[in-house]
Amino acid sequence: MISLEREQDSHVGAYSDYQNRVCCKVTSCPVGFVWDDIDKVCEPSFPVCFKRTIATGAVEPGNPCMTRWTSASPGTQSSNEYWNDALTTTNDCFANETTQSPPSENGRACCYQTAFAGQEYGQYWTATPSIAIRKTTVL
Repeated sequence: MISLEREQDSHVGAYSDYQNRVCCKVTSCPVGFVWDDIDKVCEPSFPVCFKRTIATGAVEPGNPCMTRWTSASPGTQSSNEYWNDALTTTNDCFANETTQSPPSENGRACCYQTAFAGQEYGQYWTATPSIAIRKTTVL
């Protein structure tokens, strides 16, 4: 077995027998990705909650979060789909934090994880120790 750090040509065999060498192309994936032998691409090794094509801005359907994360802007939360999801009980752009007691509803936000091969990926963010988003009612 040959393991290489980056994509390159690999030659197996004695240098003196270069004409009879076995050649292969080795592709390695960046940290956080694994090679998918079926689709022949690097796939995320982490659970993806959001994926979009950077060039077009198109969001891939089928992931829990369908709205890209944005910074919080005062006065616009109700019209901002991403932050509005924090107020619902559906696991979408915000998932329940179950590693603390009591569990925190919508305690994990789908945040930027990485970009690779023209795609941007989000993952539910969990801090150690756990930091949770909490809803409160102002009286």
